[in-house]
Amino acid sequence: MRYNIPVNFKEGVYGTNSLSAGNGDMLNMELDEDYNILTYNIPGNICPGYEWRSQVDIYSITKDEIDGTLEATYNSNGHLKKIITKNNNKERLLYIYYENIEDAKNEIKEFAEVNADIIIEKICACQDKVSRLFTEKFNDGSCMDFHAKIGTKEQKDIIKAKYHDTYTIDNPGNYPSEMIYGSNETLGVMVLCAYPYREEMNFWVYVTGIMEKHIEEKAVAKLDKADDFEFLATEYD
Repeated sequence: MRYNIPVNFKEGVYGTNSLSAGNGDMLNMELDEDYNILTYNIPGNICPGYEWRSQVDIYSITKDEIDGTLEATYNSNGHLKKIITKNNNKERLLYIYYENIEDAKNEIKEFAEVNADIIIEKICACQDKVSRLFTEKFNDGSCMDFHAKIGTKEQKDIIKAKYHDTYTIDNPGNYPSEMIYGSNETLGVMVLCAYPYREEMNFWVYVTGIMEKHIEEKAVAKLDKADDFEFLATEYD
């Protein structure tokens, strides 16, 4: 199923039925109904043969969700600003347009701080004594993951007794605690939609740096910390 969303339209908010009469440049979204995957390429500055670098994949999205809840918002200039759907009454970002690099920085910074606050609230629910607070990140160009993980003192002591080395106790993969997420889907859309500015700024480094700093500054002070507590921002591949 293909959805052709006009890049330019009248100012306002529209569903798929209202947009069917549009013409001119289109944002073409392709829904694989067998696997519920929506795919599109970011408009703008794309090198032929390298379209995959600007490809966005939205998973676990149905035709009913798109047909029934999609909203395309056009700004005062008539340019497509964002596309959302609603999943269980929660807004789901599918696409966002940045007018310039400063707009991208501001939008992504705002998201990063809100996303970090969601993670911080979950971190601060921990009542155990904590020896390690980790953030972990991964980016292969299409899949983006950012989460936090807590290492309790009890867990650290067990790991240390088993392996007897510093590297092991500083590796988040050795802790059985659950990963603590915000919204990686929105994170991916926000960063990928900044693709036209990729040569001017690494937005993955920018957004994860903001979240790491925000978590370190706001979560650490609220934890019951062990004497050997450390905050570690890590990356995996």
